[in-house]
Amino acid sequence: MASSSALEPSTDDLPLPNFGTPPTLVEMCLRVYAKNFSTLWKYVKHIPAKNMKMLGQIIDLDSIDVGKAARALHDDSFWKRWTKHRWPGYHKPWSHGKYWKTYFLEKHFAECLAGQDPERCKVRDICRLARRAKQWIYTLDIKQLSSPLWPAAVDVASSTDSEEDSDLGGILSDYTLSEYLNRNINFFPMPAATSRLP
Repeated sequence: MASSSALEPSTDDLPLPNFGTPPTLVEMCLRVYAKNFSTLWKYVKHIPAKNMKMLGQIIDLDSIDVGKAARALHDDSFWKRWTKHRWPGYHKPWSHGKYWKTYFLEKHFAECLAGQDPERCKVRDICRLARRAKQWIYTLDIKQLSSPLWPAAVDVASSTDSEEDSDLGGILSDYTLSEYLNRNINFFPMPAATSRLP
């Protein structure tokens, strides 16, 4: 009969525990930076390309601000990942000579403008995004812009003017993009017919 010591393997024969390699200091810093990107993005001036690629893979896409990401993140694989996360499907940004970053920012900005409700439009947010992403936006494909309701040119209840039906289609078609973005326009009541002016 074998002794009990013969049945127990010696410590030299045991495999080493596999805990994986510990993360490097750079990896730990990138994880902290990715987790706190919204506050740390303006303090980190440069991230080497090899580290930027890792950052693009670990950053949370649902909690990141587009304007801040446009200024701080330049890795094309990150923008490809975000594009496919945001708009699942097939995308070909290179068919127009664009990088993924340019493609994403143009598509996102056009979507923001087209989806704005003019009465609840947050002009500061749109202007902030435009300032931060302007060097990567070359063309915008906007299907339609929502126009704000214009104030009545004539008070219909007390008016005897027969020309009170103004051509709203003509007025709204002259509403430019810069006027749309600059919602500080003073819409003062104007008469519908010039014959009523003093």
